Amino acid sequence: ADISRFEASVQGENLDNVVPRPAQSWIDMIKTAKPVIAAINGVSIGEGLTRTLPCDVRVASDTARLSFRFLRVGLTPEVASTHYAVYLIGLGRTLELMLTGELLPADEAFRIGLVNHIYPTNQLLEKAVELAGAIADNPNWNLAKVKHLVHQDYLEHDIDKVLADESKIFRESQGRDAHKEALLAFREKRAPNFH
Repeated sequence: ADISRFEASVQGENLDNVVPRPAQSWIDMIKTAKPVIAAINGVSIGEGLTRTLPCDVRVASDTARLSFRFLRVGLTPEVASTHYAVYLIGLGRTLELMLTGELLPADEAFRIGLVNHIYPTNQLLEKAVELAGAIADNPNWNLAKVKHLVHQDYLEHDIDKVLADESKIFRESQGRDAHKEALLAFREKRAPNFH
């Protein structure tokens, strides 16, 4: 591992280079309308793990190992991982994993919901691409709206606002070409063609 930028901070050099450089731009990229899939292979520690958390789906190889090992190197979590980890696995598990730096095997990461699927190492990328294809088969506008609703509604504690937002977007989706195509395809007993 390259630790040169961390060593520079200890020697009193510019700390701006030590903070994960594109953390905000990474979060902004993840917030886009397009679904993002992270494929985790091998050891994913610290930033290698935290950058996967904002992704919409995380898949891992059966040999992957994951850890929030910040405290063991005198650092604290970054890339909004304290938010996303709680979102994915709950407060108690997040605290335990971040406070201990435990190295989780892939099957345990799957069991607690840190990853969505586990695949044999030699099939990981193939399965990630297959999943991306299954997602991409859906209408783009609808994909973007579902992603937006799920992320927005997770943060919204007013159930009436959640219902209002969902209803508004549902009504919009009824008038879109994708819905018309789905209805026609159903009548014609064929798969819809959204693209």
